[in-house]
Amino acid sequence: MKPYKNIKTKHLGLLLFSARCTAVLGFLALGLTLILFIFSFVSSPLGGISLSSISFVTAIPMTIGLFGCSGVMAAVVALEEGYRQRTELLLDAKSSSN
Repeated sequence: MKPYKNIKTKHLGLLLFSARCTAVLGFLALGLTLILFIFSFVSSPLGGISLSSISFVTAIPMTIGLFGCSGVMAAVVALEEGYRQRTELLLDAKSSSN
């Protein structure tokens, strides 16, 4: 599974790589958070919500932030690539009409 596999770029390869790495870290953090939350919920002595399970719930906004940052980076790459392609088409059309 490769996040943002449909996005291609000529100039912002490092930013696209960072977006993909951030998305993978977000997936891993979300999975780990959910696993640890379920484990702490099941293993608590009262069979309910414990202090450790509450602290895992606070990690969910961090994973949402990782996904948000990843999405913004991928959107910047996609926008730049679209502008680059449009500019190349305009320049080609301009040079062929001369």
